[in-house]
Amino acid sequence: MQKLNPLYLFLISNNLIRKIAKGLVAAICLSLFIYLYHFGVRNIWVYTILGIFSLFYYLKSDRSYRFFFGFFVGILWFYWVPFSFRFFGVDYLIPLAVVGIGIFYGLLFYIVLYFQNVWYRAILLFFLPYFAPFGFDWLNLRAAFVLTPLNISNIGYALIILSIVLMVHLKGSYRLLSVLVLIFSLLLFPKPEAIPSPPIKIEIVSTDIPQGMRWQKDNTDIIENNFKYIDEAILANQEVVILPETAFPMNLEYDKNLVQRLLQKSKSIAIVTGAIYITEINNKKETFNSLYVFNNGRMQRVDKSVLVPFGEYMPMPLFLKEQLLKFLNIGEFRAGKTPPIDIQIGGELFRMAICYEATQEKFFINSPKYMIAISNNAWFTPSIQPSLQELLMLMWGKIYQTMIFHSSNGAESLVLIPHLEG
Repeated sequence: MQKLNPLYLFLISNNLIRKIAKGLVAAICLSLFIYLYHFGVRNIWVYTILGIFSLFYYLKSDRSYRFFFGFFVGILWFYWVPFSFRFFGVDYLIPLAVVGIGIFYGLLFYIVLYFQNVWYRAILLFFLPYFAPFGFDWLNLRAAFVLTPLNISNIGYALIILSIVLMVHLKGSYRLLSVLVLIFSLLLFPKPEAIPSPPIKIEIVSTDIPQGMRWQKDNTDIIENNFKYIDEAILANQEVVILPETAFPMNLEYDKNLVQRLLQKSKSIAIVTGAIYITEINNKKETFNSLYVFNNGRMQRVDKSVLVPFGEYMPMPLFLKEQLLKFLNIGEFRAGKTPPIDIQIGGELFRMAICYEATQEKFFINSPKYMIAISNNAWFTPSIQPSLQELLMLMWGKIYQTMIFHSSNGAESLVLIPHLEG
């Protein structure tokens, strides 16, 4: 009689393959809305049905495969995070980092889905975005309902979860109560009025400069292209032109002639752009990721205050941080200390945000009517990262009724409108 392979026996006896397959299917259900958005699907009923079904599947899922559920959710949502390693010569670490991301979220789901009780799961589902590794809070399932008629404020999202809990918990005709909860939510939160566009003409620039080219010593072509965009906007009688994050990949204020050129152009058009700002603080050179506004011959600077963990700073103990920065041969950005800032342009106030900041709730406090956001997505493309970023910006924009003018390098630049258009 042939002896069976011990590994085969282990897999069969533990139903491991079945658990992995079920976890993958569940993760696909919870992630599909991102990929549909990425490939251009915009039907509100598709997102409504898929959003409800995915949360239903989440609450009802069997605890036996919860680790694999989270493992594949982590990968499907965030496989792109270590793509920046390509630019530091450590590409070989990307697969290891992707697996590490999967393991983290696998352990997270192992905890939040530990009990089969649907009420326990519902409460943890509501608070899931607050389980944020190093402050990275992009795992937010409210985003699944951005393109639906459902309200996603705290109360609105709680009512969505309650409706699905009743659908899971109740039997027979009593399940109709879940539909009544959704109807109540629609009546409680009527569709808000559309936000009027600002009474000024805005040109949003989209660039596609590979990340590997942006930090070359000779960036003359990049700089002159920026002025070409500015001149084209002036000729088109635009009143504001928005360029992406670090559109000027240099210490902008160090080049006085360049600053003077921008100040001169700003007498014809308001210019919003990203650049680097380097200064000395306590005898140490500090680098800031900054947004500049040149308007009517004046310059204003806003330093990025919410940095991307691992991308812009290392959220680790000092001795580990120093070793890792040395290994990667990179430095860190310093966080600006200013709160969200509004700047007046053409008689309208605009909230200013740099990339990751535009996905953070604190940047939407006091419900600003308009936001200018600038990004550099070339670190992570090609991937779903720009689409997930857009969904999260739309999510907070929908909750706080904020229209976002988003300029990006490496992804589409567009106006994000927080209401359904039909």
